[in-house]
Amino acid sequence: MGTRSMSRTGPAASLQWWSQGALVAVTLVWGTTFSITKQSLASVPPILFLALRFTLASAALAPIVLWQARRCRFSVRFWPVAALLGAVQFVGFAAQTVGLAHTTASKAAFITGLSVVIVPVLERLFYQQRFNGWIWAGVALATAGLAVLSVNPAEWLWFSWGDLLVLLCAVAFALYIVVVGRHASHVDALLLTAGQIVLTALLSWGAGLALEGPLPPLSPAVWGALAFLALIATVGTTWVQMWAQKVTDPTHTALIFSLEPVFAAVFAFLLLGETPGWRTWLGGAAILGGMILAERSPRPAAPAGGNRPAPGRDDVAPSTGAE
Repeated sequence: MGTRSMSRTGPAASLQWWSQGALVAVTLVWGTTFSITKQSLASVPPILFLALRFTLASAALAPIVLWQARRCRFSVRFWPVAALLGAVQFVGFAAQTVGLAHTTASKAAFITGLSVVIVPVLERLFYQQRFNGWIWAGVALATAGLAVLSVNPAEWLWFSWGDLLVLLCAVAFALYIVVVGRHASHVDALLLTAGQIVLTALLSWGAGLALEGPLPPLSPAVWGALAFLALIATVGTTWVQMWAQKVTDPTHTALIFSLEPVFAAVFAFLLLGETPGWRTWLGGAAILGGMILAERSPRPAAPAGGNRPAPGRDDVAPSTGAE
C-alpha cells in the first residue's frame, strides 16, 4: 500500500498526525525569518546573503553527512533528485529575496502564498492526480484567507517586476513541494537535505559574485542572524520537510504552509509589539478553515504507474560493499 492511501486509524494515522505537526513547526520557524532577513539585507546583498546562509548550513551538515555517507551506497536516482531540488530551492529563495527589495511586504506575502493553489495544479498537470471537492474548497478558502491577511487594496494599483519575481518564487516553492512529495520516499532524508543545500550554496556564490561583487564586512548581528537562518531555518526545516512529506501529500503540505503569514503576524505582535487587526484574525481563521476542509478528504491514491514506492524503499541504502 502506498503512502498516499495509508489508513487514518492505528499507527499510520498517528504517523500522519506527527508529520503534519512537524510541518506546522516548520511553518512556525519560517514565520520568524522575515524580519531577521529584512534587517540583514540592509547591509548585505541578497544573493550573497543566501550564499553565506547555505554555506554555513552545508558546514554544519558536513560531519554528519560524511559519517552517514560511509554507511550508504548511492543509486543513480539520488543525484537527479538532489540536483533538481537544489536548483529549484535556489530559484525560489533568490527570487523571493531579490523580489522583496522591489515590492511591498503585503503583496509579497500573498503572492508567495499562492503556492497553495499552484501545488494541486502541478500535481494534476505532471502526475494526473485527481482531487475531490473538499480539497478544492480548502484551497479556495485558504487562498481567500491569505488575501484578507496580506493584501492592502491600496497597494494593488500597480505591479512591479519585484511582484513577478515573487510569483516565480511561489511557482518554485510549489514545484519543490511536489518534487519532495513524489521522491522523498526514495532517498535518505538527511543526505537529500545535504545535497540540495550544498548545490544551493554553490549556485548562490556563483550568481552573487557575478552580479553583486565582493562580500562586504559583516557585523556580529548579521552573523548571528545567519547562524539562526542556517542551522534552524535551513538545515532543521529542510530535513523535517524531507521526512514529513514521506507521509503527507503535497497539497496538504501546501495548505499547512499557508499558515506562514499567520505565524508572522503572531511573532510581529510578540517581538515588535504590532497589534493584529481584524484582517489578521479573519484571514487566519479562513486559512485554518481551509485546512480543516481539506482534512475531510481521504488521502488520494497514487496514480497508476506513479513514482511513489512502497514504504521503506530507499535509493540510498546501507552499503553492502557490492557497489
